[in-house]
Amino acid sequence: KRGLAKHNLPFSADDVYYGDFTKESGGKGVRLLKEKNPGLTAFMVASDLMAVGVLEELTTMGYAISRDVSVVGFDDQTFAALTSPALTTIRQDEYQLGKIAAQKIIKLINVPGDLPQVGILDTSLVVRNSTGKVQ
Repeated sequence: KRGLAKHNLPFSADDVYYGDFTKESGGKGVRLLKEKNPGLTAFMVASDLMAVGVLEELTTMGYAISRDVSVVGFDDQTFAALTSPALTTIRQDEYQLGKIAAQKIIKLINVPGDLPQVGILDTSLVVRNSTGKVQ
């Protein structure tokens, strides 16, 4: 939402689909979103696995990925570079994520009732072939 606001773009809850982190929900979500708003040209997907479903469904629907529509995943899973086209994604440090999660679990075990703190991991954009200037 902050990114959209920064670029003076509107946010609409109608342009959001809450999937269940499966490939199938990615496909279902993009199909429903395009039915509601055929003009959508970019999809930010909460996981690379769901993004694969988005890529497959958009291709089945006849869209040219990166020319007609862009797709960005999240995680930078190993397979993201192997999709066709290769998936642009947000990379997070999985080792750091696991380390912080383990530390928080250990603290919860040692200090029952302690509320975990929210943390933010560094991320980076890995640009591949699933994004481009939509024509």
